[in-house]
Amino acid sequence: MRLAEKYVFSSSTVAKIDSDAIRDNGPEYGFELMRKAAKFSFEILKNKKPESIIVFCGSGNNAGEDIYWRHSPLNQA
Repeated sequence: MRLAEKYVFSSSTVAKIDSDAIRDNGPEYGFELMRKAAKFSFEILKNKKPESIIVFCGSGNNAGEDIYWRHSPLNQA
């Protein structure tokens, strides 16, 4: 069982984890976190075998994963 499947974290806890990871690994690591989130969500959706997927992206801080997913090679699988 993956950590994400076992625990539920508050948004403030996740923000702190993200902030610490970016501080410790450099600003470019934020893109790596988005890539990982996009890949994880893609794998979950792929296992459900949907006929189609529509991605809606907001303009806030949480839109990065959606935009990355939409324009990444993951979307071509």
